[in-house]
Formats: sequence, C-alpha cells, structure tokens
Amino acid sequence: MQKYIDYLDDFEDDSRPPLIDWVVWLLVGIFDLAGAGACGYIGYLLLVRLI
Repeated sequence: MQKYIDYLDDFEDDSRPPLIDWVVWLLVGIFDLAGAGACGYIGYLLLVRLI
C-alpha cells in the first residue's frame, strides 16, 4: 500500500458548489426569458406597424 500520494492533482475537487450551479441555472433562465420577451415585443411592434 502506498504511504504517500504522488500526484495531488488527481485528488483535487474541481467541482463547483451546488449553490453556484443553482445561481448559474437561474441567471440563464432569466436571460432566456428576457430575450424571448424582447423578441416577442419587437415582433408585436412590427405587426402593429404593418396593420
């Protein structure tokens, strides 16, 4: 059995905390909804202008 760890990089935890994953997921959702809303509003303005 090995007494010492030779490669410390193999044992580092590079994962993000769950809170950061949740915040990233929330921000992506907010920006997606805002973008869809902006596109819908622009489409509405274009339709009103054409009528």
